[in-house]
Amino acid sequence: MKISERPIRNRLDLSTLPLLTDMDKALYRGWNSGIAFGKVWLRGDFGRSRNSPAHYKMDFELQSNRVEPTAFIFPREHAKSTIIKCHIVRDFAYTQDNIKAFAAETKCGQLRDYWEEEVEWRQPLFYGWVADRQKKSVANVRYIKNALTISKSITSVFGNMDGRKNGMMWTAEDVITINNDKLCSRSNLTSIRGETHDDPVYGTIRFIRLFGDDFENEDNTRSEKRREYILDVLMDGIYPAVDKDCGRMVLMQTPVHWGAFGQSLIEMHHRFGGNTIVEGVPWRIYVYPVTQPDMEGGVLWHDHYPREKLDRIKNEYAASKKGLSGYYQEYELQVQSDETALFTDKHIKFYKGNFTLEYDFPALVIDGEVIPILTFGGCDPATDIETKDSDYSVILVIGIDAEHNIYVLEYVRQLSIPTMGIRNKHGALSGKKGVVDYIFELYDKYQCEAFTVEDVSMNRSVFNSLYQFMETKGDFNYSFMSEAPAGRNKINKIYTALNSLFAMRKINYTEGMLELLYETKTFGKRMSHDDVIETLMFAIQNSYVPTAKAIPANQINKSRKVSYRNPDRNPDGDMSDYGPKGWVQS
Repeated sequence: MKISERPIRNRLDLSTLPLLTDMDKALYRGWNSGIAFGKVWLRGDFGRSRNSPAHYKMDFELQSNRVEPTAFIFPREHAKSTIIKCHIVRDFAYTQDNIKAFAAETKCGQLRDYWEEEVEWRQPLFYGWVADRQKKSVANVRYIKNALTISKSITSVFGNMDGRKNGMMWTAEDVITINNDKLCSRSNLTSIRGETHDDPVYGTIRFIRLFGDDFENEDNTRSEKRREYILDVLMDGIYPAVDKDCGRMVLMQTPVHWGAFGQSLIEMHHRFGGNTIVEGVPWRIYVYPVTQPDMEGGVLWHDHYPREKLDRIKNEYAASKKGLSGYYQEYELQVQSDETALFTDKHIKFYKGNFTLEYDFPALVIDGEVIPILTFGGCDPATDIETKDSDYSVILVIGIDAEHNIYVLEYVRQLSIPTMGIRNKHGALSGKKGVVDYIFELYDKYQCEAFTVEDVSMNRSVFNSLYQFMETKGDFNYSFMSEAPAGRNKINKIYTALNSLFAMRKINYTEGMLELLYETKTFGKRMSHDDVIETLMFAIQNSYVPTAKAIPANQINKSRKVSYRNPDRNPDGDMSDYGPKGWVQS
C-alpha cells in the first residue's frame, strides 16, 4: 500500500474511551505527536521548559504525510535539532512488532482497532540527516543510538533496538535498527547524495525523510561558487533521491548570508506576504524570527528565551566587535537590520507595469496610465582575465519619468562572459553572448538615450568592441559614456549617488529582481557583492528627465507622434523647461 493513499484519520477522544491505562494514553499521544513523545520519554530535553507554538507547528508538519519540501527558518538555539532527534527516536521506536504488541495489550477495543490499522501502514524507514559539520553529525547519531539502546525509559517500553543483534553494521554516522530502519547522517550534502537502503520485503528504499539541519554555515557560503554549488547539490542531487510517493525533504536553517539558499526561502516567504502555502510554489515555508508580538511575552519561546534575556544578548552583541548585525542575523533572521543597514525595505518601492513603444516613445503603462520615460543604461563589465570567473558582468537599464521616479526595467547579471560573442562570416552570433552583445540588445530594446560603462584599463576592450560593433552596423547613433571606478571609496560613492533617491523613495524595482534587492538591503561594509547596485548608480549618473507627465491610456491618440524637442523647432529658443531632450508633440 502506498503511504500517499493513506486516508486521513480522525483522532480518538481519549476522554470518552473505557478501560484506558495511563500507558495506553501515553503511547497513543506519543504516536501522534513527537513533542508528546518527548515529554514522556525524552524528559531531559522536553521537561525543562514549555514548548513554543512554533515547535508544535514543526511537530505537526513532521508528523504529516505531506510530500512538499518544507523549510523552517528559526533563530539559533531554538530547538530545531532537538525536535528532529525526537521525531527520529519516536519513529524508530514504534516498530511494527511494537504496534502489534500495543494492540494486543490494551483492553480498550477502539484503541485496539486503531493500532491494528496502524500496523498496516508501518513500513521500513530510511532517514537522512545532514548537518554542517562532522562533529555535529556524529553527535546527532550518538544521541539516537543512546536513546534506542541505553535509555531505560525507552527500552523498558519499546525494547532494545540495537541492530547489531541481527548482524547490522553500525558506524559513527549510520544506524540500522533491529527492525531494519536506517538513519544515514552526514556532515555535508554531497556525501549523502545517491544513498539508498535495502529491505528484503520492500526492496530498495529511497529517503522517506531528509533533514537538512543548518546545512549552510559561514564557511560554505563564503563565495558565490560555493553557494551555487550547495543549491545544485540540494536540488539536482539530494531532492531527486527523496521518495516521491511518501518522502519529504525538510530543511531547518538560520540565515548566514544574503545570497544563501536559506535566505532565498525567507525572501520567497516575504514576497508572498508571509503565506506558508502559495499556489504555484511547491515549498511550504515557515519563518519565525525571535520577536513575535502575538505570542506570549512578545517572543518566540518565552519559557526559554524571554524578552529580558534577549535584550541582554542584544546588548552583548552591541558591545562586541560584530555589533548589532550579529544579533539581528542570528535571532531576528535579518542578514542586515533596520538599525545597521543603510537601505532597508522602507527605502524600496515596487512597481507593476509594462514597458511599451506603441505610442512612438518609450513608456510604462501603470494602472491604466501611460507614463512617458527616457531610458538609460549602465554596465559594470568583469572582463579581467584574473577575475572573470568570480566577478559578475552586469548590464542594467532604467526608465526615468518627469517626476524623477526611476524604474529599473531589466538587468543581466552573468558570470564569466566574454567581451563580445563569436560571430560567423555573416555577422550572426554563433555562440555565447558577450557584454557588448547584451549592451546593444538592451540599448535597442528600450531605445536608450545613453549607456554609462565603467572604464578601467582592464575594461578598455569593451569600449573598443562597442565602437567596432557600431562600425560594423554602420550606425553611430549610440551614445556611450565612460565612468571611472570608485576604488576604495566605492561604498561612499554609491551611497552619495543613491541616498537621496532612496530617501525620497524615487527608485522602483519589480519583485523578481532578487539580486538587486539583496544588494540594496545588505549594502554597506559587510556586503559580499555590489555588482548590480553599482551598475544602477552608473545608469542613473548621466540620466535626465522628460517633460511629459502621465497620460490616461484612453486619451492618447495612438497615431499621434511624439518626438524630441530641439532648439530649431522652438522659435523662442527657450529650452529651460525641457532638459537636454524633452518630449513635445510633433
